[in-house]
Amino acid sequence: MLKTLICRSAFCFAGWVLFVQPALAATESVLYSFPAGASAKGKLFEDNSGAFYGTTYSQDGLGTVYQLKESRGSWDSRVIQDFHDSDGANPFAGVIQDPQTGTFYGTTVNGGAYGGGTVFSIQHDKSGWSENVLRHLSGSDGQFPKAALTRDKATGVLYGTASSGGESGCGTAFQVDPATGEFDVLYSFQGASDGCRPTVQLRATAKAGILIGATERGGSHDRGTIFLLQQAGGVWTEKLLHTFAGGADGKAPSDLTVVSDNNIIYGVASGGGTHGDGLVFQLAQKGHRWTYSRISSFTGRSDGGRPLGLHLDNTTGALYGVAEVGGDGGGGVLFQLNQIGTHWQKSILHAFGRNQDGAFPISRPAFDVTTGVLYGTTLSGGTKNGGVVYAVSP
Repeated sequence: MLKTLICRSAFCFAGWVLFVQPALAATESVLYSFPAGASAKGKLFEDNSGAFYGTTYSQDGLGTVYQLKESRGSWDSRVIQDFHDSDGANPFAGVIQDPQTGTFYGTTVNGGAYGGGTVFSIQHDKSGWSENVLRHLSGSDGQFPKAALTRDKATGVLYGTASSGGESGCGTAFQVDPATGEFDVLYSFQGASDGCRPTVQLRATAKAGILIGATERGGSHDRGTIFLLQQAGGVWTEKLLHTFAGGADGKAPSDLTVVSDNNIIYGVASGGGTHGDGLVFQLAQKGHRWTYSRISSFTGRSDGGRPLGLHLDNTTGALYGVAEVGGDGGGGVLFQLNQIGTHWQKSILHAFGRNQDGAFPISRPAFDVTTGVLYGTTLSGGTKNGGVVYAVSP
């Protein structure tokens, strides 16, 4: 099913000062407007051909996986998978790809044989696109996965989290081997100091057998945690890197990104901070100790509020992210953070909610390293109020 696109032209100390610049001279273009009720969710994935893939939560009933491709100067959207409940329902987190086979992997929040969601693969061959359910999630597996999967480049194993279920109802971290279908729970969250409701994509590190993630609840203050999972002798154990205290410290972490040398983690918390509207934070490792510091708090006004996604440009060190609400247009913002000496400077690249450009961005932007263009989706807005796929050029 083709739809014609609608187009148009180091540490933070108490003495640090945060500079906020007005919007930069960036240009936003709407590549596609979703139909009403689509609810685009999750991060866009760009393949080697320049096509984008993403998920909608409720389009065509129970959600879809779609392809967005440019052809002769225009963009076309094609649904490559409709969900029917038995194979899953309501994909929330987007998809990832095995670059060697071209196979896509993702999760659904609901549906499947036990109603707790599924882990699925989608592959293209001469006969078209086909889906395979790798796992129907049951209560003991964990259920209702809301975070994107992570693929181990060396083994092909998929890592993921479920926001509920498990031993204590607080979710699990799991792995699936797509080659064999073998499924294992790596860790079952207990809901006390170790965290509850993991809803952030696990981040792999350069060192095998180490994963970093976050829970939106639990910890000693029940405001969320940042954790590390480490494998030794086939057994995975959890180590807490930070427990959020709420207030200025932040609460409910919503995304993480890891510096390639693995000793710095950047992230966003959707609540708390100096003004109560979320913040950007850093965790830096020295020896065996991790130190937490706040980089930037959101006011909920022109600089946005409730940050939900963060991307690190490893080349320049710049951070790009989205805040779901606030901004001059009232529909959230796309922001940039640059470290200048001992200061972090925040700039607003685009404020959503005006001129049908989309409203309420809900996941970290995809970044084209060659052009510097940022791509993403919004939950609503556009010509049909079903959200948009946008591109913001520097």
